[in-house]
This record gives sequence, C-alpha cells and structure tokens, in this order.
Amino acid sequence: MTHFFAPVGSQDDFEEIGKLAPDSVSRLRIFEGETIEVSLWGGVGLRVTATPESSGCGIWISELPKAGDIRKFSVQGKRAGKWRIQTGDGGFFIENLSVGMDVIVESSRASQFASNIKLSPNGMSITNRRKWLTDVEAAMKKVKNNPVGLIVLNNLKKDVLIKPDTVDTTCNASASPGITIVITFVDASIDFTPSLCIGANPGNAPDEILVHEFIHQVEDNFSDYKNAPNGVTSAPMEFGDPNNSKYGCPDFMTLTITNVYSSMAGRKLRKDHVLYSELPDVYKNDAQKYFLEFQLNFISLQKRRNAIYGQLKLATAPWNPFRDPPPPPASP
Repeated sequence: MTHFFAPVGSQDDFEEIGKLAPDSVSRLRIFEGETIEVSLWGGVGLRVTATPESSGCGIWISELPKAGDIRKFSVQGKRAGKWRIQTGDGGFFIENLSVGMDVIVESSRASQFASNIKLSPNGMSITNRRKWLTDVEAAMKKVKNNPVGLIVLNNLKKDVLIKPDTVDTTCNASASPGITIVITFVDASIDFTPSLCIGANPGNAPDEILVHEFIHQVEDNFSDYKNAPNGVTSAPMEFGDPNNSKYGCPDFMTLTITNVYSSMAGRKLRKDHVLYSELPDVYKNDAQKYFLEFQLNFISLQKRRNAIYGQLKLATAPWNPFRDPPPPPASP
C-alpha cells in the first residue's frame, strides 16, 4: 500500500507510526524554518502536493532524486499551523494510492515537564536541535524532581520561552524582562565545552543555570538588592553593581535560592555573581549567619513575593537560610 515513511535516523520527528504499513508515518512535527526529508513508497506516477494549494500554505515541499522506486521529498516548515501533504493522480481519489500526511509546524514546543515552559530551537540543524532539546529537557527533569526546583516552577506566573543563543560560547544564560529566557549552555551549534556547564564549579550545572534564570522571572527581574546591607565585613559578596543604573543589583535571590536548590541536590554552593566560586565557610556552615548579615534582602523578598518565601521556609534542604530564621531586631 502506498505510504510515507521516515528516513533512517529521523523517526523521532514522526508520529502515528504503523497505521498503513509497519514503517508508515501519518504525521510529521517540525519547527518553523526547519527542513526534514520524508520518503514515499508505492507512489510512482502520483501527484504529491502541499495543501491547501495556495500562497497561504505553511509548508513547502520539493522532490529529491529517487532511490529506485522510492520517491523522496524535503519538507520545510514556513509558518506555524497544521498542514497536509496529499498524494493523488491529479485530483481523483484512488483506493490504496491516495494517502496523506499531516504536518504540524511549531514555533515552539512545551517542555514535557512544565506546560508553561516553551522550547524553541528554531534555526538549528536537525542534529543540533535534537541535542539541544534533549539537554534542556534533561535539565528540566532535574529541576522538577528537586523539591526546591518545583517550588520555583510553581511560582512562574508567565509563560517562559527558552531558545538557544548562537553567539555566546560560555556557560551562561540571560532572562529578559518579558517572557524570554535565552539559554546558551547546550547550544550544540557552537563549540560547546562540556566542562563549562556540567557542574564542574558551584552553580554552573545546566539545571542550576535554569533555576537561576527562572528566579529572575519569578521576581520580574527585581534589581534593588544590596551587596552588604548590614555592613558585612566577614565575607564581602558581589550580587551586582549597585552603582550601575542599567542592571542594578539583581542577583541576591537568584544565587541564594539556587544555593538552597543545590544543597538539596548535594552540590557545592556558589559564592556570588562574579565567578562560579564556592561560598565561604563562614556562610556555608552557618545559613543563619548568612540570613542575619543579609537580612534586609530577605525582608525585601518577603514583602514582594511572600508566597514563595513561605514555601522556601518549609523546604528541608540541608542549607536553607529561609528556614526558621531569627526574628527581625526590635525597633529602637
């Protein structure tokens, strides 16, 4: 029976497998701008078209050189939507010859671990796209399976779009004030050095990078923290430049909550936002001292995001300055 089938190595892009023949496929799922090959068995002499046959169709197909009696086509996603490739003899339906395949073109795809997290590897090659999606989903799985990570996910009030950054070649990520998080740590289209983002240093495992950026979203990129609000002298920290009017000091809670997450995962704690260096022993061994010396920053978070603050207090992480902190000092 006439049917479409997937080339070797591309089966992951196809769905509804085996309806017409053991290797038949009835649905293709691709991203905008992506081109994927599909083969047609038993289609000699048939007309193959993308529908609807108009300038508004969101896919473009072109025939490739045949392999024997096997016809091959490239399918490019042009515009998000549900489209169809249809065979026929020029307009008449002939049983066992006229078959179709749905083509779902996506601008993004929901993470399997959080429906409000959208992944968009548009513009990447198929091989790089698959690696990128696999690596991001592996990090997302770790985030969701960590109780502190789940708290952070549950406090995301906006949809979040994750996409690769093909410019930066370091282990890094950034969150815009809107809904977009740009992830660079698993972009296989650049010279990715595995040691940069596999947790070789405190705070730079892929899942920790994600949690860090998610917290920026939870806080709407709040940037008015202080490096040393209580006159800390024991171990100065750098959470941003309070004299920089563009960025302010945004990274106290991203680092603090990520450290709670990391302690739950049995990883080292990160000191500040300058490097991926380890938190000094004076704070690593005494979470309450950390709370007391940066108490004004904790009070700021509690006033603005009381829900997540209360949930973090209940987290059973080994290092958790939110848990049962001393009461604020009495007013003079």
